[in-house]
Amino acid sequence: MEREIRRRRARDLARTLRGMMEGIAKERVDKGLSQEDVAASMGISQPAVAKLERYDANPTLSTVRRYALAVGVDLEIRVLDSPPIPVRTMHYCTPTSEPAPHDDPQSWKLLVREPAHA
Repeated sequence: MEREIRRRRARDLARTLRGMMEGIAKERVDKGLSQEDVAASMGISQPAVAKLERYDANPTLSTVRRYALAVGVDLEIRVLDSPPIPVRTMHYCTPTSEPAPHDDPQSWKLLVREPAHA
């Protein structure tokens, strides 16, 4: 479960970065800037800008900042707290009602207890 939560968070972060990069690229086009114009402003080659605008690009934050500056857009980067991923949990199942059979998932509840911190 912890691994799946981490994977989901990683996908969400990648999707956010991809959306930001697509937004900057759209602004570039809307402003009539070519990849060559942006490359010259950034001090890199046009193929490097094309690579940066690909869906599978994984630029550093510094590169994203330079790209946004070259296009003439501002970035808003927010840090949001997300629920903590438990390091270790102990799971105890206890019946929630007496008459339900043990194999009925509705008759059991899962109690999650965090380990005591030393």
